[in-house]
Amino acid sequence: MDQGTALRRVGRPREALEALGQGVEIAAQCGADGLLARGRVELVAAGASPHRLRSVATRVLNQQEHRAAGFASQGLSTREIAAEMKIGESAVGKLLASAYRKVGAGPEGLAAALGLEPPDLPDVSGTTEE
Repeated sequence: MDQGTALRRVGRPREALEALGQGVEIAAQCGADGLLARGRVELVAAGASPHRLRSVATRVLNQQEHRAAGFASQGLSTREIAAEMKIGESAVGKLLASAYRKVGAGPEGLAAALGLEPPDLPDVSGTTEE
C-alpha cells in the first residue's frame, strides 16, 4: 500500500493504481480493515474510476460472499438468502458482514459497490405523479 501511495505522490498514477489495487486485495484477504479503508481512499485519490473500484470490490469477495451479496442487493431477506444458499441465517449474516467490510459499503450501497442495479423499490414518499 505504501508503494502505491508513494507512486501517487510523485505523479505516477497508473503505477500507483496497480500497486494500490494489489494492496487493497491483500488487505481484504487478511481482514486488515484499517488498511483496506486507507487503500480505498488512496485509490480514489489516485484517480480510480468507479469501474475500477467495483472491480476491486468484486475480486476481494470469495464465491459465497459474492453470491450472498448478490442476493442481498436484489432485496432478498436474510431468511430468503439462507434458503437459496441452503445455509443457516447466521452463516448468511456472517457472509454479508464480511462482504460489507471488504467492499466498504453497507446494505444500501452494496449493489453500487458490486456494479449491480439495486432493486426497484416502491415510492413511499407520499407524493403522487400526475
